[in-house]
Amino acid sequence: TMLHFLMHTTKHLKLPAFLPDATYLTINSVPFDRVLSILDGVVITTLHAYAKGVTEVTNELPLGFKDLANIKERIVLSDSGGFQVLSLIHNKKLGKITEDGALFKYPTTGEKILLTPEFSQQIQYWLKSDIRVVLDYPTMGSESKKELEYSVKITTQWAKRAKREFLKLENLTTKQFNNTRPKLTGITHTLKLLEFTRPLLVGVVQGGNDLSLRKKSAQELAKIGFDIYGFGGWPLININETRQLNVTLLEHFLKIIPPDAIPYAMGLGTPDDIYILTKMGYLLFDCVIPTRNARHGLLYVTKGTGEPKGETYDVLHIKTQNYKYDTSPIDPTCDCPVCQNAYPRGYIRFLLKTKNPVGYTLASIHNVWWYLKFMQNLRETGTYPTKDFVNISRDNYSNAANTIESENALNNGNNLAHKGTTKATPQTTNPTAGTSHVVANITTYATHSQESIRENRQNTNHTTPHFYIITDAGVSIKNAHIKGHSGTGEARCGYVILDTNQNILIHQSRHLGTMKIPQAELECVIRALKRFLKELPTLKSRYNLTKNTQINVHLYSDSQLIVNWLTGKYKVKQPHIKPLYKEFTRLQQDLLQNGVMLTIKWHRRNRKWAQVVDRLAHNN
Repeated sequence: TMLHFLMHTTKHLKLPAFLPDATYLTINSVPFDRVLSILDGVVITTLHAYAKGVTEVTNELPLGFKDLANIKERIVLSDSGGFQVLSLIHNKKLGKITEDGALFKYPTTGEKILLTPEFSQQIQYWLKSDIRVVLDYPTMGSESKKELEYSVKITTQWAKRAKREFLKLENLTTKQFNNTRPKLTGITHTLKLLEFTRPLLVGVVQGGNDLSLRKKSAQELAKIGFDIYGFGGWPLININETRQLNVTLLEHFLKIIPPDAIPYAMGLGTPDDIYILTKMGYLLFDCVIPTRNARHGLLYVTKGTGEPKGETYDVLHIKTQNYKYDTSPIDPTCDCPVCQNAYPRGYIRFLLKTKNPVGYTLASIHNVWWYLKFMQNLRETGTYPTKDFVNISRDNYSNAANTIESENALNNGNNLAHKGTTKATPQTTNPTAGTSHVVANITTYATHSQESIRENRQNTNHTTPHFYIITDAGVSIKNAHIKGHSGTGEARCGYVILDTNQNILIHQSRHLGTMKIPQAELECVIRALKRFLKELPTLKSRYNLTKNTQINVHLYSDSQLIVNWLTGKYKVKQPHIKPLYKEFTRLQQDLLQNGVMLTIKWHRRNRKWAQVVDRLAHNN
């Protein structure tokens, strides 16, 4: 019997763990064998498994879905169908909630499926999954108090029914369930080993953004008794128009679940999210982000090897013009099959732009592998990988972690220097204050920009040197600078070029004559790139760079329109802009021929930036 098999087989799972979502019983676009060597397990979806008829097959196989997919040694977690309550019933109105269960109108066939707590457990039993989730009633968190109370009430009722069905299917008593709890052993201060001999059961805590309802839900579920407790609902909030973790709510969750419980951050998240949550104490994660973003051309790369994005990772917007001629692998530090086989960025860009399925597969394999490696690094070192620390062995993880933490602390101190000597002021300082250190002020301003160049954390002795160019332009109307003005005025541009250590190399400001602001912004970019190319032989000599050394140049413009033009997101249609765009394209080719990889990013403009440009002009 299944029980006999499970009771004599001990399963192991290293924690914290990230399990990629195989929503429709496969990791989207990824054959299991391509990531099996690094894969801990996967998450499959109960509703879709039943609707697609898979359970008829898995029920007849000794190991169920594991036999079907040939992933016998991996962990399979089956979701209850609760998230589909959110995605199909709440968002798409394809069904309704009753006290009996969730009634779905399946989107592709129109079939009506009543998913009760009992039926959900039966499907998971047929799949023979290792970790099973009880059906819950999730909310977004912003609902009324009455709706949230109803969600908690239904979730508790369904949890009781699901637990009863689970015990019945596995032929267990409550005492036997309690006596076969999973064993969690600390191997190091960051690595834990989960061991279990029966399927584990997950209870899902609801209550929205109401702390008291969250506590009530956790207490009611604790009385029923579960092995793992999942954070249900939507733990993201909008701050300054960006979605961020609701840290208060997520920390509260850890305080209200049983102390020996395994916390599960369901459906999360970005690498930054996962890093923060592992520091809090969460041990289990799943998400569709790696494959979904891969299909849309957003690839994850190690910190210091791509476009600055989060605190713990960089990205490549691979479909942009930047990578059209790029022959380097996605991430030079990555050991995934795609990077090890050196599929060029330019080729993957071509495949994705032409919607070739091979492109989706290559991009998805890389992203999934990168995520799993990211989690492996968190387990073994307690921190995230950077370009210099991607091959840390478990034997020296503590020293490496201390080194990285020291590096982070140093860089968070805004160690941008003027001529390598004058340190920039803290972030609380007005970046335009003072008249005698204008260039240092511009450098300080860079630390305030949304995509700050300090995130790259590069040193001069790195294999791939990095240089940074910050550009800005303004049009003067009646002696005032007006950004975004559609008319014509006296234009001025300024740029700063910094080296790998972010020492200032060149600063320049010039009057451009009479023109519109987009033309001035693009003219500024072109002037800065021409100057960089002119100085390139000198820079190579100064920094002892060989002919074959790849150089990364990060150009920051405060004009989103310019960035969209130059990265290929928008097509240039204005006749007076087209010649400048062609000139930029020629410059980009010249840079590539000289071993220079150019990335272009938007930075948030300080409202007094025009004053800085003015001061630069006077200094010159």
